[in-house]
Amino acid sequence: MIKKEEVKPTYKVLQVMEELKSQIRDGEEFIDSFDRQKLISQIGSIELMTRECGLRIDDQIVLDAGCGFGTRSMLFAILGAKKVYAVDVDGKRLNGVKSHLESWELIYSFLKNIELSLSEIQNFSPFLAPTLIYSNEIVSHLWDREKFYNHSYDILSEKGILYISDTNNSLNKRISSQRNTLWNKAEAPNGTIHQGRKKFIKSNFSELKDSEVDYLTTNTCYQKPDEIISAIKYYIAQGKLERESRFIEGTAPLDPEYDFLPCEGLIDSFETKEYLENLGFRVKIFPHFCGAKRPVLRPVNSFSQLFPLSVSLKYARAVHIVATKCS
Repeated sequence: MIKKEEVKPTYKVLQVMEELKSQIRDGEEFIDSFDRQKLISQIGSIELMTRECGLRIDDQIVLDAGCGFGTRSMLFAILGAKKVYAVDVDGKRLNGVKSHLESWELIYSFLKNIELSLSEIQNFSPFLAPTLIYSNEIVSHLWDREKFYNHSYDILSEKGILYISDTNNSLNKRISSQRNTLWNKAEAPNGTIHQGRKKFIKSNFSELKDSEVDYLTTNTCYQKPDEIISAIKYYIAQGKLERESRFIEGTAPLDPEYDFLPCEGLIDSFETKEYLENLGFRVKIFPHFCGAKRPVLRPVNSFSQLFPLSVSLKYARAVHIVATKCS
C-alpha cells in the first residue's frame, strides 16, 4: 500500500493510477484517460502550474473546473490536496467515475478528498473556499467568461489563485487563422456544427418543412437550446424570426455536440488581464511554447520571459494566466 506522503515522485503517482486503471471494467469510456502518456502530460502540466503560481499542492483546496473524467482531480488528491472539487457539466462522465471512486476510496483513503459535482462552473458554490481554481482549456468554451471570472473572485479564499491555461491564444496569428478555418468549415451547410443544430431543430419541431429548417438552422447560430426553441415558437406563431443570429466570421459558433458551448473561442490575454485586474486580482501572464511533460524543453518557456509579452505572445502555442486574489 502506498501512503499519501510517499506518492509525490512521478513514478509513484503513475503507480497509483495504474493500480486504479486495473480495476476499471472493460469497455468503460474513461479508461483512455488513464493512458500513461496522457497522465505524464497532466502531471507535467500540474508541476508547471505550481512553479508559475509559486505554490505546492499539499493542503490546497482545489476546484478543478471542467474535470472531465476526473483523472486530473485524482492527481491533485494523490499529490496531497486537502480537498478537490471536481466540477463538470457532463453527467455521463461524472457518473462513470463516481461508480469506481467509491471502491477506490477503500484502497486509497485520500481519494475521499474528491467531491464530484455536476454543475456549470460559474454557478458552483463550494462549501470550502478554494485556494486554487484550476482551469485548463475551459475559458475558451464558456458562454459568459466574465461571469466565471466574477464568480471565481467571489468564492476564492483570500490570496487564492485562479489559474487559466488555454491553447486558443488570439494573439498568435497562426492559431487565430486555424480557429477561423475550423469555424467556417463547421458552419458550412454540411459542417458538423451546422448539421448538429439542424438535427436539434428537426428533433424538436418535426412539423417544419425542410426549407424552414434550413432557414432556422442558418439563423440561430449563437443561440442556446432554450433560445432556439423560443425563437422557433415565435417563428411558428408570427411567420418570422424576432431576430436573426447568423454566423459571423471570426466569432466562435456554439457547438451542439458539446452542450452548445463555444467551439474553441479565442482568448486575448491582455483583455483578460485587464478585466481580472479590475476585479481585484494581481495578474501574471506566461507565454507557453512547449515542455510541460518534457523537462529538457522547459528553458524555452523560461527564455521567452526575457522578451516583452507583446512579442512572445505572438508566437506562443498557449497562454497561462495566474490571477491572485488581492486582500
